Amino acid sequence: MTRFEREEALTIEDGQLVRIVTGRVGTFAMEVAKIYEDGRVYLRNIECRPLAGWVMDVPGRTYHEMFYGTPYTAKLEPWYKYNGMCEGLSYHIVQDEDERVIYELYPDFKWVINKADKRFNTNDLFKLLPLWKKYPSQVEALVAGGFYSLAYNSNTYTAKDKKQILGWLREHPEEGKEVNLNDIRVMLRENIGIPELNMWKLDNRDRWTGYLTYKEWKWLDNRSRSMYRDYKEMAKEAGHDLKDPYWHFPKDLKKAHDKVMREVENIRAMKKVEELKKKQTDYIATIKRFLGKTYKGRGVEVFVPDNVQQIEKQAKALHQCLIANNYIDKVIKKEIVLVFVVENGESLATAELICKGRKFKLGQFYGDEAKENCNAPRKAQTALKKWAELHKIRMVA
Repeated sequence: MTRFEREEALTIEDGQLVRIVTGRVGTFAMEVAKIYEDGRVYLRNIECRPLAGWVMDVPGRTYHEMFYGTPYTAKLEPWYKYNGMCEGLSYHIVQDEDERVIYELYPDFKWVINKADKRFNTNDLFKLLPLWKKYPSQVEALVAGGFYSLAYNSNTYTAKDKKQILGWLREHPEEGKEVNLNDIRVMLRENIGIPELNMWKLDNRDRWTGYLTYKEWKWLDNRSRSMYRDYKEMAKEAGHDLKDPYWHFPKDLKKAHDKVMREVENIRAMKKVEELKKKQTDYIATIKRFLGKTYKGRGVEVFVPDNVQQIEKQAKALHQCLIANNYIDKVIKKEIVLVFVVENGESLATAELICKGRKFKLGQFYGDEAKENCNAPRKAQTALKKWAELHKIRMVA
């Protein structure tokens, strides 16, 4: 499988609007996804992988993803119903030709689109359309006011406090474009405005008792709010008591921020050293049977890394998440074994062998994941097979 470019178009099928996603690899193109307005999704020849994202099988093209290098030729698969999340698969800004398709099925929906001060993308359009079918006048009014966050939220139309919410929007038409449903409820309940709301959020959603003192600092811009949020999180991590005014209201925010940042960096560095020392001992005990047996051939070497620093280096070189996703812990728990393939001292690929008792199954086997085709090259697959023979490893499907 390989990564692919995506194109999207709207059409009508079985009396519903459908987003047709076309996958393109080079000059080859085919329909790979159908997203219906009622929420149904059908896919073929594509899947979403944890590391590579959405990838595609091009019919007729030969791939080499199996452990023993046995090639397989991709076929045109039948459509199947997909129950996962697909918002990241594809979307595009609705164009004139898309509007003609929409109006063919829903001619009155043009009043909603025409009253918007922006172009919807297809993802947002498919959120809005089912709500408009149930609450046409309310959706149209919210879109006309520019209250998109509220318009996309189904809870807006069934809220028990809807009267109060709409009253607030009438009094604050511009501010209403910047907030969501929960924000409005907080301001109504606390009897505060948007500046106070930001302070309320900064204080872990507790009432901001020190607002006047905070306001006197005269740094209520967005950058300072973000800095203060980071400062509070780091101060807590460093063990400082934020109930103490000295830490809660620093006289110089920038200096206080930089100070606790250095403290946190030192604390994390010390913790990392201690964690790696412990993991190194446990790691060696788990993979000791593989140590000392490295396959070498034509400049390619295959081996099990003997320390966690090697794993960090491999992860960085191949843009892999071996550290971030705790692959070391999986090795220690005897769930997997990591096998590295290098060529002339440079990282080439990483194989994940899943433990099945005394047997193993090949899991993920990737090269540089920053490349469009991140699958392990053929020479890496061949070398891994030789390494398995050297260790008399039995592989299962």
